[in-house]
Amino acid sequence: MNEIIKQNGIKFGIISGIIGIAIILGVYLTDYKLFASSGIGIISIVISIIISILLFVQTKKQLNGQLTFKEGFTTYFIYTINSIAIVTLFNILLYNVIEPELKEKVTQIIIEKTAEMMKAFGGPSDVLKETIKELKNNDQFSPGKLIVGSIWNLALSCIWGLILAAIFKSKTNNSPFNQ
Repeated sequence: MNEIIKQNGIKFGIISGIIGIAIILGVYLTDYKLFASSGIGIISIVISIIISILLFVQTKKQLNGQLTFKEGFTTYFIYTINSIAIVTLFNILLYNVIEPELKEKVTQIIIEKTAEMMKAFGGPSDVLKETIKELKNNDQFSPGKLIVGSIWNLALSCIWGLILAAIFKSKTNNSPFNQ
């Protein structure tokens, strides 16, 4: 494996992980109710998109403008695994070691927001009760659930990585489309 690909994947993954932790800490120290805010999620996604584009731009530049689809996706995959692992480990520590009570607080906010949304859309009360029961009985902040969530996050992130790898790959001279 090309050393530039490996180094950039690791470097950008660590940067992204640290930014992710900073966002989590910022929310935690400001107001835990923001953990259920869609705005924080959107901000995190936008930052991730920006970092991943910068990853591809820098990697392609360091490879003298020659980046294959495989190299691009490999760099992105290394970056994503590192970033998700860092943030997941921090979340496991935060919710299960540093402040286990935070689980219940955030779960309660999620239940309230879910109930509001279901009522706004006219959801049946029996479905609402079942959903609330499921949320209360399901510890979504346990290490196992956080790891499973990170695997789903990785899978969804890879779709974005495939798109970026296709966009940033170098054009080959043998392609009839380049003539």
